[in-house]
Amino acid sequence: MIHNTRQLVENSPFFENLPSHLILRIIASLSIELYLEDDVIYTVGEIGTSIYFITSGTVAFYSSSGKELAHLTDGDYFGEITIVSDVNY
Repeated sequence: MIHNTRQLVENSPFFENLPSHLILRIIASLSIELYLEDDVIYTVGEIGTSIYFITSGTVAFYSSSGKELAHLTDGDYFGEITIVSDVNY
């Protein structure tokens, strides 16, 4: 799993210019979460606090009216804006 996670982080354009020691620190801080079909990760208007890497499966994003806005699959990631934003919790 660590090898797969490392590849996901290293292959993402968001992290492509980071030194390897920082990549390793990011990987060490990740946790594995399992979501089933129809599970909700975020709701519209909710402030995100995590970045997610999709190792297997798909994630769909919907507007408040139910329209699908995006569809992500294996190797994709989302939530990266939360780790660089100035939002204080």
